[in-house]
Amino acid sequence: MTTCTTENLTPMQTRILEEYGIQHIDGIVTEPCGRCDGSGHYAFNLLDGTVCFRCRGSKVQHTKLKTVLSRIRRREIATDRRNAELAAEEGVQIGFELSDLYAAAKRHKARLVAAEVAGMVHFGVVGEKLNVELRFDGVSTFENRWGWTNVYRFIDPATGSSLVWFTGTVQSINETDDAGKLFRVSATVKAHGDYEGKPQTKLIRCKFTELKK
Repeated sequence: MTTCTTENLTPMQTRILEEYGIQHIDGIVTEPCGRCDGSGHYAFNLLDGTVCFRCRGSKVQHTKLKTVLSRIRRREIATDRRNAELAAEEGVQIGFELSDLYAAAKRHKARLVAAEVAGMVHFGVVGEKLNVELRFDGVSTFENRWGWTNVYRFIDPATGSSLVWFTGTVQSINETDDAGKLFRVSATVKAHGDYEGKPQTKLIRCKFTELKK
């Protein structure tokens, strides 16, 4: 496993590190628990009472530095996108109509998506098992009424097609160390759908093994 240091950060990650004043020790950031907001307590359950099961009452969580930097960058991108949308809606003038710029950007994105989707496909038959070689693209996490859900994303190297697995359990692979690696994935096809105009195959009961070079 590679230890994250300031020497192997990208210029963008270095900018975020300095701008936000993020403190870390050997690539690990100690931050308030994201589930209980640093209180150490959450909703009552019969097993733990009100003790937060993520931080076990310690009020903090330990996160890899690159994960924190990626999270902040995603927020920046979302904020910039929303500001552009608001500016376009209000018809703000900055040397030219931002609404025209936004419309042109949307047309350009649509052309890129159409070109990218051309070779993409849905995998397998819904309800049947699948055994394929896929490239691990990363993992994202969100919270809902049942707790935390992890979304593991895979890409077919040949077609660029997207496959995802929604699970409540944390797996041994992570975005920092394993993104881009090839895995042998065995799973059942849950559904065929679309995401941002692209075909997406949803999986369940996944098992995967890294393919060594």
